[in-house]
Amino acid sequence: EIIKPFGHAPGQIESGPFLMLNGLTAAGATLGEQTKNLMAKADAQLRRSGSALRDVLKMNVFYVTPTYPGDYPQFNNATKVAFADFEPPTRSVVRAPRITDPYLLRIDFLALGHDGSDQ
Repeated sequence: EIIKPFGHAPGQIESGPFLMLNGLTAAGATLGEQTKNLMAKADAQLRRSGSALRDVLKMNVFYVTPTYPGDYPQFNNATKVAFADFEPPTRSVVRAPRITDPYLLRIDFLALGHDGSDQ
């Protein structure tokens, strides 16, 4: 019941202790650049809501690039850098070749929000 309002529309949704960023994308010439930019964008958006990338519990990654698995190491390396200082979240990666847009991946993030009591 607590996550019922999340749905799957693009954007940010807050419910109870959770924040969800749906359909996040970022520009970049390569999968590695897009991943790096996307992680920075997610962190900035989460911080505006009192959370951060370190609070992400789960990522659903929609891998759009047609050159899978050839460029997957770029994604993997960029996420290792983004989560190097804290425990990385669980992630599901699915190949989604039917998504047609200029991006090579989309990610949905589920994170814990903060009430400010531990900051």
